[in-house]
Amino acid sequence: MKVLGYFDRVILALYTISLGLVSILLILIAVAGWGAPLDFLRTSVPTLGGRVGFFIVGAVLLLVSVRLTGVGIAGSPRRRAIVHALDLGDVRVSVHAIEGMVQRLVRNVAGVRDAKALIENFDDGLSVRVRATVGPETPISELAGTIQEAVQTQVQRVVGIAVSRVRVEIDHISPESRRGRVE
Repeated sequence: MKVLGYFDRVILALYTISLGLVSILLILIAVAGWGAPLDFLRTSVPTLGGRVGFFIVGAVLLLVSVRLTGVGIAGSPRRRAIVHALDLGDVRVSVHAIEGMVQRLVRNVAGVRDAKALIENFDDGLSVRVRATVGPETPISELAGTIQEAVQTQVQRVVGIAVSRVRVEIDHISPESRRGRVE
């Protein structure tokens, strides 16, 4: 499922509020026999200003509908695979598989308690972002260098694709020791 961006969420909220108000208005016309909105329509539509106003409102609502429908149909972008050609054909390695490998690799680095990886494919090679939780006894700058070197070497060796950058983010310094790990 795609997460809507800020702009699309604002449009969706305004659109939903507008449709809610129109719904309430239609219910009041139908149930209570409230004729003022109908009288307003009868008097304003024949004028040029009224027609221009209704055209603008209708066009904006149509554009918003098309935009939200497009966002809804498009869904989330498909995670791509890394493809490289060999003599006998193409080899596809899913981004998910590389992320899993990097996570396992980083979690086995001494001082790392937990890790998550995100891979992006660029023309100059893969970009790897590692988010890690470390222990308080860990020198972070040394650890980051170790992670960067290990990730670059392992991905190049296993996948056969160059890693152009490895970004290490330390999300949390955890005082708890990791359970079940034998070192």
